[in-house]
Amino acid sequence: MPLTEEAAELQRVLHEWENITSVLIATLHEQVDSARPANWHPHFEQIVSALHGYRELCRREIEQIGLWREDGLEPEEVHEQIWEQGDRLAKWLSRMIGT
Repeated sequence: MPLTEEAAELQRVLHEWENITSVLIATLHEQVDSARPANWHPHFEQIVSALHGYRELCRREIEQIGLWREDGLEPEEVHEQIWEQGDRLAKWLSRMIGT
């Protein structure tokens, strides 16, 4: 069954957020391995774990697109929930990394 326009847009957005999170994880790995000390280095594992969790959330939701949802959420509701979680994560990362 083809996806609705809303579901297709959600799928596109979730793939984008999943990719951005993967790039952030790779960049943090590069930075933590550099000789430059940073205040966030002691929190590296916690930061990467939070990013992995968000990336996995995006992946799980991508797999659910177009399928019946037990929670009955519509694509725009899923989009809003994941956006809010991403926004909280971004604010937390900003505090942790000091940007």
